[in-house]
Amino acid sequence: MNDKTLKGFFMGAAAGIAVMYGGVSFAHTQSGSLLAASGAGATDVYQVTCEDDATSGGYLEARIKDFTAGSMMSLQLVKGSKAANGTDTVPADANFGGWAKVFGGAGAYYMVVDRNGTSAANDLYTIEYHCHSSNPAYHAGTQIAPLSTGQ
Repeated sequence: MNDKTLKGFFMGAAAGIAVMYGGVSFAHTQSGSLLAASGAGATDVYQVTCEDDATSGGYLEARIKDFTAGSMMSLQLVKGSKAANGTDTVPADANFGGWAKVFGGAGAYYMVVDRNGTSAANDLYTIEYHCHSSNPAYHAGTQIAPLSTGQ
């Protein structure tokens, strides 16, 4: 094998590996805002659907990042009688809050965003969320739909 052929082989192999590993990371994000005019009771509600991947024990996990100083932003995940909460306890920093996880298998989950007080400005946020199969290394198909936003 000459140098050009060998170089082409290794470049092709490296590109193939990059594509394979790039496909493993399925970050899902949803951005929004709670309007200052809506007061402390403002909420955004989303329905996240985790697809059936033919395994049991799947779950939804999510965390929130609050971009606005002042009140803290939280999210709640709910499916049936199961629920979990996650809060960004340091508003306007570069980090997300902790993960909330609900082990509810495939199907529809509700994700509710709220804040713990009033704000003089609109509260901006981003949520990172993932549906997982029973093996946390594998993501299940995920869909999101806003049900109520900016209220």
